[in-house]
Amino acid sequence: MVSIPTLVFIAWAAFAAQQTGAAGGQDKSVTLAYQFPEGKTVAYRNVSTETQAMEIMGQTMGVSNLSTREFLVKPKGMKEEHLSLGVTIDGFKLSIDSPQGAMSADASSLLGKSFDMVLSSLGKEIDTSGASSLQYDLGAGGRRNIAAGFQAFFPDLPDHPVKTGDTWLGRRSV
Repeated sequence: MVSIPTLVFIAWAAFAAQQTGAAGGQDKSVTLAYQFPEGKTVAYRNVSTETQAMEIMGQTMGVSNLSTREFLVKPKGMKEEHLSLGVTIDGFKLSIDSPQGAMSADASSLLGKSFDMVLSSLGKEIDTSGASSLQYDLGAGGRRNIAAGFQAFFPDLPDHPVKTGDTWLGRRSV
């Protein structure tokens, strides 16, 4: 089932809907597909807060993560029937607070960096390999790259027309 935030995100993600049912009828259905307007840049801002509380041998321990990703997506045409996109990092923050201490990412080297991504019209990330070369320093956590955050970023759309009341699984398991 698709949650309300996922539906809002899908609308925000620049998708197109084509009418496929009878005009004005209850059986009206739409086909959802990602489309990025030629020559237009789409800005994304993704904020995630995670909190985990664990009880171990009578003691409660907590871990909290806060991450913010801001990036621009510019269409670069088609690549073998898929959308070719240029992604530019506009902002990146990551902080982790755990019983072992606090860590914050030094992401200054990421700002303004770009990579190419290939996305199907249904939201399947076909190629995000360029993101693996964009790395940041997490202090004691070592060097990491941003690829994982883009391998499952876009919610998957159904491969068939949908109408009011339909449900689908919006994310495949990774």
